[in-house]
Amino acid sequence: MLGRALTTVYLISNLKYRGTAVGGFNSRLAKALFIDAGPGSTDTYITRLMHHEMAHLITSGRGNPFPYRDWAGTNRQGFQYGNGGLEAIRAGITAEDGDVSCREQGFARPYAMSGIAEDVACTGEMLFTGDTAFWQSVGRFTILRKKVELLCSYLHTIEPLYSVQLFQLRPPSSPTRRTDTRFLPGELVHFPEGGELVSPLAPAQLIVVPVGGASLFPAGSGVQLSTASTLSAVREDTPPPGFERPMPPNGSIAFADAQLQGWLYYAQGRATTRHSGNVHVIYRVGDLLYFPFGGQIWDKSNSGPAQILPGRTAVYQSDAVIVFNPRPHPE
Repeated sequence: MLGRALTTVYLISNLKYRGTAVGGFNSRLAKALFIDAGPGSTDTYITRLMHHEMAHLITSGRGNPFPYRDWAGTNRQGFQYGNGGLEAIRAGITAEDGDVSCREQGFARPYAMSGIAEDVACTGEMLFTGDTAFWQSVGRFTILRKKVELLCSYLHTIEPLYSVQLFQLRPPSSPTRRTDTRFLPGELVHFPEGGELVSPLAPAQLIVVPVGGASLFPAGSGVQLSTASTLSAVREDTPPPGFERPMPPNGSIAFADAQLQGWLYYAQGRATTRHSGNVHVIYRVGDLLYFPFGGQIWDKSNSGPAQILPGRTAVYQSDAVIVFNPRPHPE
């Protein structure tokens, strides 16, 4: 998507537009962004400006028109936008994040109320750099959620990988995005009810973990649906009649869930640590992974996952996303 829409980013020490100092602007014709990177500009500030201007650039194309009429229809009856972003900047309304009352009305931040194009760009900015508070607001407030869904649907027509779930779970792209703090990088995470996690590889994509399966938590990622911390989930169970447990390699550990009648063996992680009151099994690069029922490895060398046969082992590589299959149900 970047290759089609953008060729150049100009970092400017003193940026003005029509005589007014601005944080950034864009040129669809030149496929360029102009960003204020002068004294005092932080990484967070520059990152958010770039995402904001990219959102403008992407949604201003004529070949794939953005549904502005539908967007305006999500606002409360009687709401009217201001006189545009430039007038808002002249009035001193710039980059402040929205509070609860602002987001309850359906806006990422006050600047979004200055014009419909700025509203779209502010929402797009938060999709790429949004923090936990923003996504909590999306879950609470109907108008904001509708706008997020509209923009994600539009972006999906340009880049099929994009979805609400992907943006909600994607790895951080700026210091404003807090990673999932429930799990540590390389931690073995159990998915008793299945779920999704996002790959930190480029391009980012959602990876499905089957019911009863497990994964090693990717650094900077997020997980969705029911998950459980590592050793806190271990319980003994009785396998169904006729089911033979595989012989685990030396140094392995067993995880069991009696309620689901599912369990797995894994090669022993190199480290265990206490985090948030629980003991966690952590895998390091170079550790041996054991796949009693097979699984998948997603890494940079493949466009899709490499399938691992049951009973095989593999070495944990940097940036790889590991998915362990659950115990199969007996016939």
